[in-house]
Amino acid sequence: MMTLDRELSGDRLSIVHFWATWNNVDKLMDVELHALRPDFYDVVNFLSMDTDDSDAWDFIQSCQVLNLPALGFFKGQSHLDTLIGLGERHVLAQAIRQWIKAAGGEPDDAREPPS
Repeated sequence: MMTLDRELSGDRLSIVHFWATWNNVDKLMDVELHALRPDFYDVVNFLSMDTDDSDAWDFIQSCQVLNLPALGFFKGQSHLDTLIGLGERHVLAQAIRQWIKAAGGEPDDAREPPS
């Protein structure tokens, strides 16, 4: 938890992938997030949290993680939104762009995917 606190301490936008080793869908989400990182690396920190870590349960609950996989979107330590469930890559990219815009950034701050 201390590492996540340190990562969220600045004013940068972050996405936290909430996962558990027993959930195979989380592995698919991880693949999608790794594919999206190059499009957003200069705008968003990509972080992860094991939901089986009992020291993090209060934080996980405060982020309204009700099912897995889940993505939490943060500006610094301020939780802005949570997305529950695995989406297709283009749907996840659209959600990330919307979060960037809602956090005061421009959607153009992220690279458009190649056509």
